[in-house]
Amino acid sequence: MIRATPQPSAAQIAGINLCAVEVVKLLRKKRKK
Repeated sequence: MIRATPQPSAAQIAGINLCAVEVVKLLRKKRKK
C-alpha cells in the first residue's frame, strides 16, 4: 500500500535534482563570459 507522507519520494527528489541541473546548464550557456 502507498501511504501519503510529508517527505518527498526518492523519485521526486531525483526529478527535482535533474531539473535543477538542466536549469544550471542553460544559465551557464547563456552567461558565457
